[in-house]
Amino acid sequence: MDETSAQFWLEVIASVAILFWTVGHWLVRRTARLLESTPIESAIEVDGEPAELRRRAAATFARGEQRSTLQRLRVDAVDDESVQWTSALPVVRYRGAMTFARAGPGRTRIAWRAAAEPPVLRFARWFTLAGAVVVLGLFLLLSELALPDPNPAIRGQVFQMVQAIHVLWPPFVFVGLARMLRRQFGADLDRVAHNLPHASV
Repeated sequence: MDETSAQFWLEVIASVAILFWTVGHWLVRRTARLLESTPIESAIEVDGEPAELRRRAAATFARGEQRSTLQRLRVDAVDDESVQWTSALPVVRYRGAMTFARAGPGRTRIAWRAAAEPPVLRFARWFTLAGAVVVLGLFLLLSELALPDPNPAIRGQVFQMVQAIHVLWPPFVFVGLARMLRRQFGADLDRVAHNLPHASV
């Protein structure tokens, strides 16, 4: 491979790597802002008395549900209006409460709110930093050592720039996992609230 071709391919691969890094970095920042600034919240009305439904909710949360994002929920407090809890999910932690208020004869309004603390996205930020260092380092290393070498086989090593992918793909996985768990956590809270009138303690 001649030097012009080697330089062309090195620049093409580096440009694609920079594009991947930029998109990954943007997604990590955007998802972190979304999770930290937009809590999961909703409300419904169901049949039942607030005190009884609150007792059932506390028991359900304390018991934990197998194969659910609520499996590692820790009940922090139960008062006259709410059940407060903290989730111990390893990817995204939530702190929140479910409140119970009378909505009419034999009816209760159940509302919930959960604020996120996404440690996985802090980890993903480190990966984006590592990605920038690896992309820049590989580009400089190959530009200085492989491109000027008179041996065509050594110049062909510019394709090693593709190795940058190893630090560029994990942020996409972390973002996808955090978003999926957010949706699932909201769906699990919604299901528990709807099922409380029929739950056994």
